[in-house]
Amino acid sequence: MSNISQLNTASRGHHPDSPSSLQPSAACPHFTNLQRETDASAAGTLQHKAAETRDFTILDDVEQVEAVKRCLAIEDGWVERLRKMPQQPSVQLVREQYLAVCRDESVVDTHGQEWHGVTGGYPDTVIMVIDNTDNTFSLAVILDWKFGKHLVTPTKDNLQGKAYALAVLQGQPTINEVLVQFYHPYIEGNTPKAEYTHTFTRADMPQMELEIRNVIARKHRAQREGWSSDIKPCPSTNLCLFCAHLDCASCPAVAQLALVASSKYEPLSVPAEVRPAYLTEPGHMKAAYRISGVVEKLAKALRKRITDAVITEGVEIEGMQVVTKADREVVSVEAVFEAAAEFGVEKEAFTECLSLPITKVETLVKAKAPKGKGAALVREFQKSLEERGATKKGKPYSYLVESKEETAVEV
Repeated sequence: MSNISQLNTASRGHHPDSPSSLQPSAACPHFTNLQRETDASAAGTLQHKAAETRDFTILDDVEQVEAVKRCLAIEDGWVERLRKMPQQPSVQLVREQYLAVCRDESVVDTHGQEWHGVTGGYPDTVIMVIDNTDNTFSLAVILDWKFGKHLVTPTKDNLQGKAYALAVLQGQPTINEVLVQFYHPYIEGNTPKAEYTHTFTRADMPQMELEIRNVIARKHRAQREGWSSDIKPCPSTNLCLFCAHLDCASCPAVAQLALVASSKYEPLSVPAEVRPAYLTEPGHMKAAYRISGVVEKLAKALRKRITDAVITEGVEIEGMQVVTKADREVVSVEAVFEAAAEFGVEKEAFTECLSLPITKVETLVKAKAPKGKGAALVREFQKSLEERGATKKGKPYSYLVESKEETAVEV
């Protein structure tokens, strides 16, 4: 294919205006991806690679393997169906290769890498149908796997799908139709939903290019002009949670939402009685409980501010002084036991004194795991600890929380 080129999937990067970014940018031109890697995103990357190579050994668990197998069943089904068309054509599979829209144009990303096309990306599989009479491409089927737990925009209106279809139509003048199917193996099961399969034709090309260029142009202007632009941010729950502007609270639309939300909460009230020994009325107890958390955080912030002022700013406060101490850290548990044994402490009694922060050990184990397999390795470690008798569940304990005031529903 003239507009398809292969890149290393491990280090290929992404077009600054990649097809997958078009739908969020259409919803809010100010959207900036947070670019955070989670266990779910790492697992998704591995599943895409497993679907590309059909190597299931890189996956963490059976659930991931089954999800990839459902995708491959979809792919195999299309190949078989296309080969059984009346003209019995040949098919060519192209996996994880770059498709560029308007390839004669290019952009340079922040790392200095040049990208062909106003947008471009990597669909999981492109199945090219070859007309055996003249050896030309006559049809294309694009398959893209969505391993997340949320449905994407239906294909007919999905800008990522339109970008992929437009790239194929531009690169292959003998192709008049491109079928695009998005598939969510964790949501759709073995029966794909009809709204995630759509055929784009050559007649759709001008409209698709106009939509894509308009979204990119609005995004670029919003980036240049910032919050003073007449292109205003459009907050949306599913979008804002993954936007970098949410972390730094710079988006005025989100700030306004926060103000509106805060006005819906019940104001804090100081109870008539705050002396613990004299709290007897349930109403006073509830009010005191609510305010205790706020007071605790305020107390910590006050102590930190005052300590910083004395230590770093040279502020002198009459009657107060800075006391410096350092907590002792155990460097060798074995050496501590040896010393304790010399003072008559038995091993069983010594062992009962130990309180190991096991979550810190699990963090170290996770750091040793290959990319995307941390969670699975930690689960194996936890199982190993239980089998060895190294850990056991402690005694259950109770604590108080404020219940939500809503009607309970039996299920």
